[in-house]
Amino acid sequence: MKENFKLRGFYVSMFLIGGALTFGACSDDDESVPQTPDEVTADMIYGDYSGTMVAYNMEDNADGNEDGNEDSGQTGTDVTATVDNDTVYFDNFPIRDLVMAVTDNDTLADKIVEAVGEVSYKVGYEPAVTEAGDSIVMKLDPQPLVLSVSLPSADGGEELQTVTVEVKMESGENGTYAVKDGHMTLRINATEMLLDEGDGQNPVSDFRPTSMHFDLEQQKSGRS
Repeated sequence: MKENFKLRGFYVSMFLIGGALTFGACSDDDESVPQTPDEVTADMIYGDYSGTMVAYNMEDNADGNEDGNEDSGQTGTDVTATVDNDTVYFDNFPIRDLVMAVTDNDTLADKIVEAVGEVSYKVGYEPAVTEAGDSIVMKLDPQPLVLSVSLPSADGGEELQTVTVEVKMESGENGTYAVKDGHMTLRINATEMLLDEGDGQNPVSDFRPTSMHFDLEQQKSGRS
């Protein structure tokens, strides 16, 4: 009888230990799943981001969306951005796809990108928390992207001439920020490319309108 009591006590102890381990494991799983905060405010969007940009030819798809382009096999260009209360900042905006929208020559495109160097670009926005409180909508206000390129003179001399290139930008659709995981999507359409400045501007007839799709993840330091 005494042995049976000890044995039963042993099983009860093991059951309690197992239960504690089980509850502990469940608790760990819950912590690994992103939780939506009780109070959602527009400032949650502030912070640093990293991700990729994939460009699509808008002539292949008039809506500027990726539908019909998913089989293109593009891996995207790595990008980083910083977001404050009303602006998205790109320290090194990916311009190669804009150059490739004019020429299919990879070597020439690389030379132009190298000549231009790193390009800073910023996009204004107005945030609005959705009624459901699970995301923040970003009304984008992209301005023209202006580049200065130094090229050899037409007569082949050593003196370089500076060419100003202006790319007209429009919002493809509202940007979005997912509160639960800090994922941001931005769609910016490059609709036209112009050479020179002021009244002397001329459109680049070979330019193919391009939709730039940004998929960005907020860095942990920017999330509470």
